[in-house]
Amino acid sequence: MSEISKKKDYITFKGAACIRQALQFSILSGKPVKISEIRSEDLDPGVNEYEMNLLKLIEKVTNGSIIDINVSGTQIRFTPGVITNNNGDEVFYTNEEMQTQDRCLTYYLEFLLPVVLFGKASFYGEFTGITNDNIDMSADTFRNCLLPMLKHFGVEGATMEIKKRGLFPKGGGHISITVPYIRELNSLSLTDEGKVKKIRGTAYCCMRNNEVNTRVFTSARGILNDYIPDVYIYTDNYKKDKCGLSKGFGASLVAETTTECLISADAIHHPEQTLDPEKLGESVAISLLEQIFNSGVSDVRIAPTIVLLMGLSNAENTSEIKLPSNIIQSDYMMNTLRYLNKFFSVKFKISECEDDERDSESDDNEENPKTEEITDKDDDLYKKADEIPRPEFHIFSCLGFGLQNMARKTE
Repeated sequence: MSEISKKKDYITFKGAACIRQALQFSILSGKPVKISEIRSEDLDPGVNEYEMNLLKLIEKVTNGSIIDINVSGTQIRFTPGVITNNNGDEVFYTNEEMQTQDRCLTYYLEFLLPVVLFGKASFYGEFTGITNDNIDMSADTFRNCLLPMLKHFGVEGATMEIKKRGLFPKGGGHISITVPYIRELNSLSLTDEGKVKKIRGTAYCCMRNNEVNTRVFTSARGILNDYIPDVYIYTDNYKKDKCGLSKGFGASLVAETTTECLISADAIHHPEQTLDPEKLGESVAISLLEQIFNSGVSDVRIAPTIVLLMGLSNAENTSEIKLPSNIIQSDYMMNTLRYLNKFFSVKFKISECEDDERDSESDDNEENPKTEEITDKDDDLYKKADEIPRPEFHIFSCLGFGLQNMARKTE
């Protein structure tokens, strides 16, 4: 866990784990930061390659930012500039060497998204690298889950296209993204997850036979259709000239509820694993069901970004969201809450859900039992379902800072 203290004009941090968030909050708040002891005890100390790539991206989307790295690379002094989004011109990011230590492109996009919303012009980006791996959020989840959630904050027109899919480890994928600028963010109120009304997804493979996709989505649908009939999984077969540099296959699923909440799950075949397509299809389907049961109104992976935007939203109304209790155990979420207080003096109230909709529905079913005949097999299933411990949920609420877009001239 990073230590925070204030010295002179810099807000100081220690450790490599806080680099991305510290820089992100610094740009949004306009406050300079100093990050020290970056892997100072490691055999390879200092800032690594993907963190240097992040600093280069910051230079492209801001004007006047000052980045000072010491000789050993274990300390960064950063003074933020104005967010210009390259004045509306395209921002290009590419890792030509395609080193295995590079992160997925969503590592950079997750950082940029809250920043470029408050830019001088709309953001247009072309990114080349890894689109799917087992470490970061997949490009599919970013496109199908995170970007649509921006509509709840009043942001319209954010789009992303996966032009070429690049799998771990060599990458070579290509992403095009557009994010509009805004004046301010609307407050958010999401406390009802609703019911799942449909499931959509994509089964993809690179330099593999298209039969792999068929085996993946057939296996996934075999599980999901037991719960909901509206399941549609697209297939993408990328040949050698239309995909990245690594062979492989995977799948991404998104469940949409009646209250427009989105929950996703991903699975990718690792080059060193011997995983059958059927097993991968079962894995991603079961993972999605677990996410639906445990996630509340938001996918756990995008929850820190949603909470950050809540802290920056206008102060006219209170923002609130329903999330699982165990999300507090995530260092990334805890840092988000801590940094919102440190940079913007925004505090969150975390209260227990007094009446869970799922529990009330089960009570209604007991008071108004269905007239359909229940077999012994169904009765056994209901008993097993009752034995599953229900997750606890909390309401995260705050009064936003009301961050204004100062890079844009008053019209």
